[in-house]
Amino acid sequence: MASYVERNLRPSEELVAQARVSWAAIIPVIIVDILLIIVLFVANSLVRNDTTLGQFDMEFLSASMTVYVVIICIISLVINLVRITSVELGVSDKKIIGKSGIVVRNSLDAYLEKIDNFSVTESFWGNVFGYATIQITTVSARLRFPYIKDAVAFKNVVMDCYEAREQKKLVDQARFIALATGTSENAFNNAVSAISQRSQTRPQSPFQDYDRPVQAGKVCSKCGFSNSLSAAFCEKCGGRLV
Repeated sequence: MASYVERNLRPSEELVAQARVSWAAIIPVIIVDILLIIVLFVANSLVRNDTTLGQFDMEFLSASMTVYVVIICIISLVINLVRITSVELGVSDKKIIGKSGIVVRNSLDAYLEKIDNFSVTESFWGNVFGYATIQITTVSARLRFPYIKDAVAFKNVVMDCYEAREQKKLVDQARFIALATGTSENAFNNAVSAISQRSQTRPQSPFQDYDRPVQAGKVCSKCGFSNSLSAAFCEKCGGRLV
């Protein structure tokens, strides 16, 4: 069965990468459930040692606490499992597509040039188990996609797709000018080669960690970080570079 991202691709689009959801995000919920069960055993022990209660009262109180704790643990586990499975996020050569949420679904389907900010936030548990929350701000919305594994690598892929799309626009503009002015094919190829040299090589694996050479060039107006000349987004805060 096709995923939400694949179903929302247009025939002219190509899926570049799809973010992976970390199932380790369920571990904190399991830890909390185990702590609740431990508290339940301690409470049952105290109830059974309480001499002021009758036999019926002790059994009723112990059974009630057990039922309540078991129901709470099952409900919390199911809700978080469904919440994790509801998160999908992918990037094509033109757009970024995603959804999250159970009852209220938040969906994203925006062209790459419409992205204003792309940030990655790690909670305490996310830092321990290797997942993060991606927040994407467009001209019309701000959406969060939690439980994303290798979030920084996915952010780098989105940046690469944006830069590749901008390069394609420049090539198309050069081709149009060449046709309009009657420029020779060699001159056009030289112009395309110059444009290609300005972009950096994209990684072979969408989730491969790689380092970008940072040169004195574009300085982020939000955090002051110095980025490479070809960068479209700040590598520190994720803001769009002007």
